[in-house]
Amino acid sequence: ISALANAILGDDGVEGFLEDKTLTVTYTANVVVEDGSFELEGSLTFILDVEEEPVDPKPAFIAAFNDIIDDIQVEGKTVANAAMTGEDITVTFKTSDAAEILAGAGVVFEALQDLAEAESSITINGQTFELDEELSISALANAILGDDGVEGFLATGKLTVAYTATVFNKSGTEFSLTGNLTFNLDVEDAQK
Repeated sequence: ISALANAILGDDGVEGFLEDKTLTVTYTANVVVEDGSFELEGSLTFILDVEEEPVDPKPAFIAAFNDIIDDIQVEGKTVANAAMTGEDITVTFKTSDAAEILAGAGVVFEALQDLAEAESSITINGQTFELDEELSISALANAILGDDGVEGFLATGKLTVAYTATVFNKSGTEFSLTGNLTFNLDVEDAQK
């Protein structure tokens, strides 16, 4: 029976059938019965009709995002570390330089842009930003930092804002993310 199955499956084997989900082969058969015999010929078609379990795209997206934002560098210098836990994003800045903080925040959002298709968007403090090539990182940073700007963040050392995002991954699958975006300052001399 396995030789017959291998002949039917051909060079692509079971893997080919599972990928293509259909298989058609021609056959001829000489059938012997009590009263004589006869020949059959035609096509034999197998169809795989199994519903695949939907795969949640979020874990793969979050893992890829974490790989990019783990060590945030600006001009070769680590300025922050970040992680997405669940749907919350935490960025811990290792610098009190305002330009480096803005550039580091830009790295985080550029990572989102790299992983998401242009139809994706993020909403922070009532402002929605499309994650396409027109995204203004400085406008997004200003929406996060609010009226107090970088100086306010440097004074308090912590900032948390809620966000929602509609993401289309590279496969075209849409999903939503909702969480908090937290900026922390972890520099001994930042408060001086």
